[in-house]
Amino acid sequence: MIASRHLIALLAVAVPLLLAGPAGAQNQPSGTVQLEATAVSLGIGMQRGHGTLTLNDGRQLRFTVKGFKLGDLGISTLEASGVVYNLGDLNWFPGTYTSGEIGATIGAGLSTLMMQNGQGVIISLNTTQEGLRFTLAAEALVIAWE
Repeated sequence: MIASRHLIALLAVAVPLLLAGPAGAQNQPSGTVQLEATAVSLGIGMQRGHGTLTLNDGRQLRFTVKGFKLGDLGISTLEASGVVYNLGDLNWFPGTYTSGEIGATIGAGLSTLMMQNGQGVIISLNTTQEGLRFTLAAEALVIAWE
């Protein structure tokens, strides 16, 4: 348990550094996100929820999320916060974000998830899940404006 907390803390520091690249020219932070979702799955999983994108200039925009996973089993609630990178235009934010994931949640669990859409927008999420869930999954998260 202590080792996993140290790993999560290390990832929380390392991921933004890796995203910054050697000269920091790419993957510029554009804002932050907060989201909440509920997931139910038996082999094929479904998540639904909502969130808020806060841009660097302080504007806040609401969005919905729908997630799909293959190879997922369980029921859980998810709270996540993170950083959005490369959002050159607000029209680039909605869309399908993909990632791969391996994990398990029994009770409460923490993880870091990196997702990217076809426009090159990257979302780095730190998630907290509660419930019972086992994952060896390819994930797609669809974001739309409310």
